Amino acid sequence: CGSSKYNVIFKENVAQIHQIVKCMNCGLMYAFPLDTRNFDVYASRNATSNPLQKNDPTVLHSFDKLPDYKKISEDLLKYISKGRILDVGCYIGTFLCFLREQGWETTGVELDARAVSFARQEFALPIINDALESLDTDQYHNSFDAITMLHLIEHLDDPASMLQVVRRLLKPGGVVVVETPTYDSLIFKLLGKRERSLSCNGHIIFYTVDTLRRLLEKIGFEVVVAKKVGRTLSMGRLLWNLGVMSKSTVVQKKVQHLIDKFDLLHSSHVHLNMGDMVRVYGRKVSR
Repeated sequence: CGSSKYNVIFKENVAQIHQIVKCMNCGLMYAFPLDTRNFDVYASRNATSNPLQKNDPTVLHSFDKLPDYKKISEDLLKYISKGRILDVGCYIGTFLCFLREQGWETTGVELDARAVSFARQEFALPIINDALESLDTDQYHNSFDAITMLHLIEHLDDPASMLQVVRRLLKPGGVVVVETPTYDSLIFKLLGKRERSLSCNGHIIFYTVDTLRRLLEKIGFEVVVAKKVGRTLSMGRLLWNLGVMSKSTVVQKKVQHLIDKFDLLHSSHVHLNMGDMVRVYGRKVSR
């Protein structure tokens, strides 16, 4: 909303490295002060010249998340016809592969050059190795039926600017899908500073369904549905999350030892819906 008045919710190094505040006007929680380099720093934190391999943890985790995203294709057909879709921050493109199999015309945008190279070699996907803003040209305006932004918006210091680009890229009546952690949840009320998503240092804006809805409406989207969604977790990922919530390096090391010893990271999957993630479908409307 632009207001400079806030209350401090967590001081720095309590929930995460950033101080987290809450706007006294609109209720949005965010890291303060915001660092305009946050996304670049977060995206490059594990930068290396070594190419990705099929057994790399981040590659395997990308496939772990796929069962949770498959419903998006089906849901989109309630609002638009199957057509051209763009996935922003698509990483190696596992979701795009699924969409292509479902008959969508797919495009991806990804900053990680290693992930783009892997996607092109393994899946022959048309992924653009650049920021979304590079598509903000006449060539791409009004050209996509749907755009997905899955667990991206919480990393952006200026989400409104990116959503404005998204709106220009969508066809009239096109749909954006935004998924992000949400903090109007029982789990956040119970855990507070120990809530898992809050602990991620790359997260700098912390939405509720209401604050995310108002942001989308401000940019020029009609929210057609907002649903709390769950996640599919391996036993190892579940244990890892518990280690994060413990805020104890000793516990985290012991958890990691168990995960490695029994190879738990990608086995024995379970689906949990704790009400701590929201998936919002917003339709581009005329102004």
